[in-house]
Amino acid sequence: GNDSGEKLSILSGTIARLDRGAPEYFGAYTDFNTFYLGAASSTSGGSSGSPVVNIKGEVIGLNAGGKISSASSYYLPLDRVVRAFKYIQKKEMVPRGTLQTIFRHQDFNELKRLGLKKNEELEARKLYTKDGLSGLLVVHQVVPGGTGEEAGLEAGDILLEIGGQLVHNFVQLEAALDDSAEKMLKAAGSGRGKVKLKVRRGDNLLDMSISVQDLHSVIPDQFIKLSGGVLHPLSYMLARRYNVPAGSVYIASPTLMFIQSGLPSGSIIKSVNAVDTPDIESFIKEVLKYKDGDKLLMKYVIMSSPSRVLVATVHFEGKFFPMLRAFRNDDDGLWHFEEIKTNFVKEKAAPSMEMKPLSGVALISEEADLDDRLSAAMVMVQFVAPHLMDGMKKMLHKGTGFIVDAKKGLVVCSRLVVPCSLGNAFLSIASEVQVPAEIVYIHPMLTFSVLRFNPLDPSITEAGIDLGEVRPAANSLKTQEKTTFVGLTGRETRIRIDDVTVTYVTRIPATEYWPPIYFPKNQLTYKVDKVSSSSSRGGLFVADDGSIQAFYWEYLESHFAAFPAYQVFKDINITLESMKANSSLELEYKTLGLSVTSKPISKIKDAYKV
Repeated sequence: GNDSGEKLSILSGTIARLDRGAPEYFGAYTDFNTFYLGAASSTSGGSSGSPVVNIKGEVIGLNAGGKISSASSYYLPLDRVVRAFKYIQKKEMVPRGTLQTIFRHQDFNELKRLGLKKNEELEARKLYTKDGLSGLLVVHQVVPGGTGEEAGLEAGDILLEIGGQLVHNFVQLEAALDDSAEKMLKAAGSGRGKVKLKVRRGDNLLDMSISVQDLHSVIPDQFIKLSGGVLHPLSYMLARRYNVPAGSVYIASPTLMFIQSGLPSGSIIKSVNAVDTPDIESFIKEVLKYKDGDKLLMKYVIMSSPSRVLVATVHFEGKFFPMLRAFRNDDDGLWHFEEIKTNFVKEKAAPSMEMKPLSGVALISEEADLDDRLSAAMVMVQFVAPHLMDGMKKMLHKGTGFIVDAKKGLVVCSRLVVPCSLGNAFLSIASEVQVPAEIVYIHPMLTFSVLRFNPLDPSITEAGIDLGEVRPAANSLKTQEKTTFVGLTGRETRIRIDDVTVTYVTRIPATEYWPPIYFPKNQLTYKVDKVSSSSSRGGLFVADDGSIQAFYWEYLESHFAAFPAYQVFKDINITLESMKANSSLELEYKTLGLSVTSKPISKIKDAYKV
């Protein structure tokens, strides 16, 4: 073989075992229900799939694996490989049957402990002279939802007969199942065949009639693309590895809405809004009922811990991507796509730029403690982009935001948290409720973005949450001045640090990054002691009267700084005024001797009759 990438290598070895169990490799994909040939030939990476040749020049196996720490090598026998190859030569589908049950070969000493009787042992030992295998097959695992579970097979059952014939090796077992699948396909083309088993369970001898399932039916042949991610039926290989039902709805690549809600790749969706979704068909049927922005309560499990059911609130996303379904075509070897007709996008009026204050907004009392008033004005902002763009390194961004006008629902946050207007933004308020937010403005030069939420959102009012807002201090900070820091940690808990000293005032130096990304060159910042990114994910530097002297947030990945509050408030007020429909004010930015004017898209459309 191609041992260690040497193109051609010839290694010798002696077959030591014919009944070596299938090796367990790291990861989910390992063989089962087969013997391996064991030898000491010291094969290594690069030789997998190479032929194993006997002294007569006959191929007796395929090199499949080995141990790094020893000379052990493992060869896959050719019994079932040759059968499959003959069907392929005839350009026919290879019939394969399964009980979704994993068997292990056990010796007679172990079988006696499991209840094997003396007469059964004597009959089984007669088979030893035929192939040198001493022992019988025992049920090791019954995959949930499979035909083995339906028939009542249990771990520890000893398999004595299949189809009325004594069976003691995997070749006999697989031949019986494959023959049943072939008869089933020839008779009806679909459905399930039947085999009769005789098993020993302790003192009980059981006769069972078990459905044989087409193995191809538990191999995924389709997937759906929803909200930019990929979901498909769970494969039999993964179902066996993690002991969950094959065909479950499996998240192969997280979608936009799942990233926002924390559902990782490798999750299995159990239900949507209390409706069970055991397979991909039921999942599609259920999600087609909803529209963009609807809240879905999903139960799911993570593959590594399938017995622990988790719950997540998912904000359904259906506006950025079409819903597609792909089917594998075995004739041309391609995946054929079709678009699923949906009605995800809600009809809604264009957002108004007037941003009038709303009446009835619950505000925290001015008599409340300063820390409580500031906490009521801090929110956790979460932004999810449908694509990586404009130098982004990740799709999910999270950081602290600050309410600057509670009645208008205006929030300011770092530009790194909301780097572009293409995406979904959500606010976690008082660590209790999560509400959607509209991206109003992203400053082209300074380090902030402006969001807007509905302060009368039912989830806020029903929870009885009082909102706060921040106001700018009259004077900016100076070197050696003392101030107080109030912020949020990554877990949305409040943190306060007193007697923080401004060590010096500086500007962010110009730095080039690749790929090109936004960078706040030459912007004024405060360097302080005691406060770092390890202690807070964003906060405020506060004067004694509760006014805000500086915003502390992340302006570049893992880089935090304090930015003067007066500059942020000044630009927010000018920006919001210029965005009004009847405003004649235009934003002008100067850089490198050039003057750039910014106008809202709505005004451009009106000017050019678009």
